Amino acid sequence: MLHPSSPSIAILNLLGDYSFNAYNFGLAEGLGKQGIDVDLYTCGDESMLAELPATLFHKRLNVMGAFLFVSSPRPGRQYVEC
Repeated sequence: MLHPSSPSIAILNLLGDYSFNAYNFGLAEGLGKQGIDVDLYTCGDESMLAELPATLFHKRLNVMGAFLFVSSPRPGRQYVEC
């Protein structure tokens, strides 16, 4: 996190193919260079993600095969499976 009052965004990439990962990588890096705190949640195998450059201005989290839970005031949970 850059600063407690800095703007932040989370990008969720559910497709997991190289093209979308590369596009989202560029978007996240560009936003990060402008001072926005960026978390990129992505699907994809580690070998494909290793082909991308190192992240300098954002945090990339590989959530392949994980369940992402969304807070809900209702009983039960809503989720997206990557």
